[in-house]
Amino acid sequence: MTRRPHLPNWLRPVTATGWLVAALGAAGWLAAWWLGWKELAVLAGACVAALALAVPFTMGKFNLQTALRLEPKRVIVGDRAGGDVVVSNGTSVRSMPMQVELTVGNGVAQFRIPSLAPGASHDELFTVPTQRRAVLQVGPVSSVRGDPLGLLRRERHWEKIEELFVHPHTVRLDRLGSGFLRDLEGQATNDLSPSDIAFHTLREYVPGDDRRHIHWRSSAKLDKLMVRQFVDTRRSELAILISEQRADYLDDEEFEMAVSLAASFGLRALRDEQTVHLVGGERRLPAVSGQSLLDGCSRLDMKDRGAGLSAAVGVANRLAPTATIVAFVTGSEASQADARQAASMLSTRGRLVMFRADSRGTLRRRVIGNLTTLDVPQLSDFERGLLMVLGDR
Repeated sequence: MTRRPHLPNWLRPVTATGWLVAALGAAGWLAAWWLGWKELAVLAGACVAALALAVPFTMGKFNLQTALRLEPKRVIVGDRAGGDVVVSNGTSVRSMPMQVELTVGNGVAQFRIPSLAPGASHDELFTVPTQRRAVLQVGPVSSVRGDPLGLLRRERHWEKIEELFVHPHTVRLDRLGSGFLRDLEGQATNDLSPSDIAFHTLREYVPGDDRRHIHWRSSAKLDKLMVRQFVDTRRSELAILISEQRADYLDDEEFEMAVSLAASFGLRALRDEQTVHLVGGERRLPAVSGQSLLDGCSRLDMKDRGAGLSAAVGVANRLAPTATIVAFVTGSEASQADARQAASMLSTRGRLVMFRADSRGTLRRRVIGNLTTLDVPQLSDFERGLLMVLGDR
């Protein structure tokens, strides 16, 4: 029931059906008085009686306590997810039977709770459909008192809400091309560093240098302390930009495959301990760990007026202006020209790749300028296609 704050408290339990019955009773009473029809008076009386009989069903206090448990809180599309609602009577008197409702996404699950003795509890199990990738709001639990006809309804909400993350399918990328692996090792710079992994030269020891870096053989030969000098390397940054524009995709399944491509690619980079930035449309999504990246992918949503790659580039320029690899992820309806336009707006001069989920096509690699495009017909083809794209320079 939609509550109306301007109504007095004693009128708020009246549902839309209740107001309709009340209006029908009032109209019948006026028509009976005006036209002199006894049948309309009987109808009006029946409406009033129904409302009066509904009142006792809503009387009483909400003395029951409810607890919501959801386990597991993260599943892959198609896996079983569920939980339970525990209703307990913590009072010293027996409770009356009651209805409990649980909001799950856009739906509502209803449970009939029997009369409970003092200190007793009742457990209701439920399952959550996970056929689609999503973040589902489970809760709140509502205790409901109302009549069988639905004329009056009183509710009490227990405000606890749980989030159920339905993660996309992913494919584990065990091998990548040697060129990409060189990117993942970091890029050397011209900045000198007292400690890093890229050795550069030797120099004379100065007070404050780390003695662990003293090169004893050279020091003995030159009769003075010499320390190793390193070249500073910087960790690679990967930016994954996903279009949420419906016009870029053939259908919902193609969008789901695009999300799976992005998630699989990001997970591989995170396993290689790389910095990953995930951008969906105009939103920055968390990607500091595998779990947070999958949680972020669960929040992606294709919209009729969703933001495309160009909008995502604006966010990426703020997050990762020096990204070493930028991956565009889109569908088969997105053109190469759209990708080139988005690429021209990037502030980085890193490597550019585009993964197109193309359910009607074949596995294909194309190179135009500095943009390498891979059309992927199925998620299982992604590893083989990735070797085609990243296996050479």
